[in-house]
Amino acid sequence: MARELHKVWLFGDTYTIHVTGKDTAGEYAVLEVSSPSGSGPPLHTHTREVEGFYIMNGEFTFQYGDTKLKAEPGTFVHLEKHIPHSFKSVGSDTGKMLTTIVPAGFENFFIDAGKPISDDSFSPPLENIDIREIIKLLKERYDIEMLA
Repeated sequence: MARELHKVWLFGDTYTIHVTGKDTAGEYAVLEVSSPSGSGPPLHTHTREVEGFYIMNGEFTFQYGDTKLKAEPGTFVHLEKHIPHSFKSVGSDTGKMLTTIVPAGFENFFIDAGKPISDDSFSPPLENIDIREIIKLLKERYDIEMLA
């Protein structure tokens, strides 16, 4: 089945949405995340989704509750809902990981909030992002709370 591929930029990272809830009857979504060194989301909590991260390239650190762990290529990190978490690309190269979201739905946040990328020559926009609007969108539409 041919899928519509979404590729967006948000907060310095590139998100390629390979599989959406439309493709899986809402069961799961799959995204590829490319994060330059130093990039990653702030501490936050999901109330609906479980996430899985398979590290393909680079190095990441994850905070999951009180636990901090280092993840290198070949590592799979499973994160349950209701537990505060974040990740950060910490390697010298751009980190890349495959992310699974169960159930689907949260992948639409990246489509809603991100800047679409039409080709690989895209460079991130320099304009400011209204973080208050992003936090409001996360809470109201996706029931995700930013903690930091």
